[in-house]
Amino acid sequence: MASAILTFALPLYFLIHTGNATLLGTVLTISTIPQVLASPLGGVIGDRFSKRKLMAGANIISAIFATIYLIVAGRLDFVPTLIVFLLLIESTVALIGPAQEAAIPSLVPENDLMRANSINFLLSIFSGVGSPIIAGLIMERHGLGPVLFIAIGLFLIAGVVNSFVGFPKVVQEDSPKNIFAILWNDLLAGFVFVMKKSKVHRKIILSLTLYNMILWPIIGIFLPVVVTHYFQFGESVNGIIRGVVIFGASFGVIVGDKLGDKANVFQLRKITLYSGVTLIPAILPFLFFGANGFSLVLLVTALFVVWTLFTVHVLIIWTYIGRETPFEHMSKVFAVTTAISAAGPIFSNQMYGWMMDIFIDSPYIVLIVIVLALGLVAMFTNIKKGNEISIF
Repeated sequence: MASAILTFALPLYFLIHTGNATLLGTVLTISTIPQVLASPLGGVIGDRFSKRKLMAGANIISAIFATIYLIVAGRLDFVPTLIVFLLLIESTVALIGPAQEAAIPSLVPENDLMRANSINFLLSIFSGVGSPIIAGLIMERHGLGPVLFIAIGLFLIAGVVNSFVGFPKVVQEDSPKNIFAILWNDLLAGFVFVMKKSKVHRKIILSLTLYNMILWPIIGIFLPVVVTHYFQFGESVNGIIRGVVIFGASFGVIVGDKLGDKANVFQLRKITLYSGVTLIPAILPFLFFGANGFSLVLLVTALFVVWTLFTVHVLIIWTYIGRETPFEHMSKVFAVTTAISAAGPIFSNQMYGWMMDIFIDSPYIVLIVIVLALGLVAMFTNIKKGNEISIF
């Protein structure tokens, strides 16, 4: 919840105060870099050392960073201060991400893995739904300060809760005593497993990277810019709309649970194609009605369905990795997956910001580009039976 509050509130606060979508894209691009750099490091630490201490410590450090930002925000230059704070928060979140993802396979029997992942996603979704709504309502009335206080409290609570979680110990193979050599060897082992020893891992990670590249900036850039500048709504409506869209992910959890083993890696192509087709009905109202309430309702409805499909997509990949990865490599493989897939939005955030500045009065053009991009990814994702996925 703390992370969801900050990732909603800070970029929106920046957009409202600068009105510059291209600069917002630049800020989000820079803030995404820690996911690529810190995730592999977190994966190694999660495998080699204590997952419990890593998760508890990172949450408490996040609370400290938020406290420092709260103190210095009004005294230093706005843009660089916000960028540094986002970098620090994203770094701690990325650091514990692989350990959190690897925690479920280490605690849950393999047959229950899809259901356990679904429950985990569901809890994350509810926090993702409630957090922007709460943050938007508070920001519109009281500014950013109270939102930061809430995030600090939540980080501290999370740190205390994580400190009581117990994980089974895994004996790693003998390794060099030098900590840097350990980190390098472990990162290399995780990367080699993903890229060379497991063809399917490599292919599904590429699929996830392309999918993330297209869809994630919709939430971070396209939606707040359209709601704020095209439809002329403030923070509270932004928060409600974002919450509604993310709530679509809860239906993705239900769909994934109902499909069971039918929700497998061979369905990724269909999911990508359906994601593009779903957005087509949202394009037409912009052409005929412009900034009308009907246009906004159809857009939110379409994105609701897209986030349902997005969740099924991620659930399939996360479950496959949890089932097919040796336990001693679990955190490292999740780290490599997170790092590589996070690289997609680094390139696309900037492009979305640029497009939104140019086509702010014609958002349907951006939607058309998104539909075409998803169609291309689906076209070149050739799924075959026999445990083989061929992309390009």
